[in-house]
Amino acid sequence: LMQQLAASAPHLIELIRSDPVTFAQLLFDGVQTSSSGIDGGGDGSGTGRIKNESGGGNAQQLSIYLDVADSVTLPQGWSRQAYFILTVHNQKDPSKDVMKDADHNFTQKEADWGFREFVQLHELRNPRSGYIVNDKLIISASVYAQPHFVEADQALKVSWHNSSVDEVQVLSFSLDKDSTVAQALEEVVRLLPAQATSQGGGMAQPLAPRRLRMVEVYNHRIRKIFAETDRIDWVKKQFGTIRAEEIPSDELESGPDGMIVQARHFYHDLEANTKHNFGDPFMLALGAEETTDSVRNRVQAKLGLSGEEIAKWKLAVVLSGRVEYLEDGEIIKNRFDYT
Repeated sequence: LMQQLAASAPHLIELIRSDPVTFAQLLFDGVQTSSSGIDGGGDGSGTGRIKNESGGGNAQQLSIYLDVADSVTLPQGWSRQAYFILTVHNQKDPSKDVMKDADHNFTQKEADWGFREFVQLHELRNPRSGYIVNDKLIISASVYAQPHFVEADQALKVSWHNSSVDEVQVLSFSLDKDSTVAQALEEVVRLLPAQATSQGGGMAQPLAPRRLRMVEVYNHRIRKIFAETDRIDWVKKQFGTIRAEEIPSDELESGPDGMIVQARHFYHDLEANTKHNFGDPFMLALGAEETTDSVRNRVQAKLGLSGEEIAKWKLAVVLSGRVEYLEDGEIIKNRFDYT
């Protein structure tokens, strides 16, 4: 995952947290299972809780699960689709937070879901690591539960973004429930203004569905890239904003030695000691030997940033919530090859 960090003071952007978050402070003794209640969806149909275990399936790892509380008391045949993010917080350096996310359809048979290998125990127990302070380990969960149902005839709203990742127009249209993403992209092309064009071969050309993609954006990150064969009735059930965009030529022409990563913006709030995503994420093609300087220049051109503005940004690779800042002149792909 490729991210960008504003190195100066927080951007002048109002952030609104829409996902329910509850922090659970759990004592960690190496063997005991602990839990804390969290909001499981906001409609009163049930709650969730965090379960953490050590010495379970893997004695060298801390396991963390999200569990539907009192699931045995729920009506027969109940189910709820949910997207959740679990985080083990580093209380000394938030850039070392360990974060993992998942989608799961919670049911009577699968009432909990999570990760058997979340973080190594020897790292947690290291008094210098910053995860356990005053015998306390902090784990948080952000949960977004899907509504019980979506009306079959509800219009699909698609946010059309240009090559600079700016929202240009929100399109709203209805399709048959058996329609696919490919058919939705055809409708997007039909509804777009005539001046919407792609730059292929040095000249403006009409948009073609095969050069477009549909994604879901949630919490300022790309959560899903839909396949053209995905059904629209399933797309409507997603939590985030549905976005359509043209696939840039550098992605289409990316060779076997290159790679395509997600880029998203975040800033570090030093006073609150937290990280926040903001802005519009995007996909970025990396060449096999491409350096930090080259990518910075390309991002500057893509987003239309001034030299003064881009100079305040840092590039980082983020894996499992850990931020690894990139050095000037570094070949970025090497960071991924080592993981």
